[in-house]
Amino acid sequence: MREDKVTAACFASDENAAFVLGALVRKGVAIPDDLSITGFEGLLIGEALVPPLATLRMPAERMVARACDILNGKTDQRRNCFRLDLLERGSLGPVRQRL
Repeated sequence: MREDKVTAACFASDENAAFVLGALVRKGVAIPDDLSITGFEGLLIGEALVPPLATLRMPAERMVARACDILNGKTDQRRNCFRLDLLERGSLGPVRQRL
């Protein structure tokens, strides 16, 4: 990771990000000084980690409502875009300058 100058990792789920975050911290990697980590889901459990996990929160209620509208014939719009919210927590930050 250091040799390749990787500064950030984003995972497809908060669960995977939390697992990697814990493993890296146990190996002595300073999060976020050495590496920023971001999950994807917006799970509240991310707040309990050390450091707290930054994550992208999906608008699940709006997504389910739109799916129901499609299934119930209320709309024929099949392509939808939803805004994700970035929950900036302790695992996200500027990485130290690499030599």
